[in-house]
Amino acid sequence: MNNFLKTVKINELNIYSFLIPSYQRGYRWTEIQVKELLNDLNDFKPKEVPGEDEKTWYCLQPLVLKKIQENFYEVIDGQQRLTTIYLILYYLNLDYVKEKREALFSLTYETRKSSEVFLKNVDNNDNNEENIDFYYISKAYKTIQEWFDKERTTNEFDKNAFQSKLKFSTRVLWYEVQDEPSGIPVFSRLNIGKISLTNSELIKALFLNKSNYGKEQIERIRHRQFEIAEEWDNIENNLQNDKLWFFISNKVKETNRIEIIFDLLSDKKEGVDDYSTFR
Repeated sequence: MNNFLKTVKINELNIYSFLIPSYQRGYRWTEIQVKELLNDLNDFKPKEVPGEDEKTWYCLQPLVLKKIQENFYEVIDGQQRLTTIYLILYYLNLDYVKEKREALFSLTYETRKSSEVFLKNVDNNDNNEENIDFYYISKAYKTIQEWFDKERTTNEFDKNAFQSKLKFSTRVLWYEVQDEPSGIPVFSRLNIGKISLTNSELIKALFLNKSNYGKEQIERIRHRQFEIAEEWDNIENNLQNDKLWFFISNKVKETNRIEIIFDLLSDKKEGVDDYSTFR
């Protein structure tokens, strides 16, 4: 596989635009995950490297990407980290007057267009219960605000030093897939062993695979993918109604409730392969 791997400083991401494709789940990081990232960054201390001009740097997990056009990439894996980094940078940007703020990298959502607008005004949005993505994004941003408020009370914390460390001493592994016609097969291969992704999310990726649509025109394929992704979200939203959910299931489940449909269809047996429904 002819792929490309490099490291990119966080500050260098700002020239790029990223597409979160329809086969990706929404933002789901919890308070614990956001705090872990902030604490790890805060605890990291760049050190001089003998004989080198650069200091040591903190490395985040990979962004797996597919180029769409110049400086515009489809995110196959790494959406959660990328969104959280955006939220931290957005918060730090507010220390400057509007004219002096950095133009941050942009995140576009193929099927959840309103999320892009919500992210760009996350500090001023009160409609955080409009959908489940807004809820998690708002909760993560509030966690970031509270973390900085708490750290300010300690004598050792230097917000400017933290900002510099994030932008110039933190890097992502940039893994660019160059010989795949679609990001979906890569997405499935990457995530088949991940606990964080569920059977239903992997099945959704299969439904949206372009190879399902034969030689149809690109615009028709995109339209069909959008319809499926939109209907998927509608089903999930309806199953989020606890009255309906606990009528059909006695299990406590906060997200990906749609998976019950596929479990029933596959006659899944408890205690067997966790991904038997997907397989």
